[in-house]
Amino acid sequence: MTSIKLDRLIQILNLFRVNGIRNGGKGLELVLEFQDIVGRSTNEEIRHLWEELGDFMRSNFVWALTSTVSYDMAINVITVTVGRDAQIKVLKDLDNEYEALQKREIEINDRLHAVEKREAEVEKVVAAQKSIQEILNAIHG
Repeated sequence: MTSIKLDRLIQILNLFRVNGIRNGGKGLELVLEFQDIVGRSTNEEIRHLWEELGDFMRSNFVWALTSTVSYDMAINVITVTVGRDAQIKVLKDLDNEYEALQKREIEINDRLHAVEKREAEVEKVVAAQKSIQEILNAIHG
């Protein structure tokens, strides 16, 4: 989205916020301009716009969007904006959880290796004690 389109869209959103969308019929040209800008923008351009807006302006954008464009277009834009943010958050959470599980698996494997090592040492000690006991039995026997 060009900076001119972006700036104009932000101006329109500010006018909507101050005057309302319907504005007693006086805002029809602004509504049509808003619809035109959104309708002629690609998903990437809309995503870029979304990233440029602050939280307050994002809520104004969604409000204006749901009040001015068709249901299908609103769903598409919301999927590209709000939905994409939710997807990114879920993927980040899953990545964090996966990393935590990997660390836990490494800790468990290290602990298992330590237990196996200790078990081998104990088996050697038991075998040595059996050998010593057999020698002592043979001497006393």
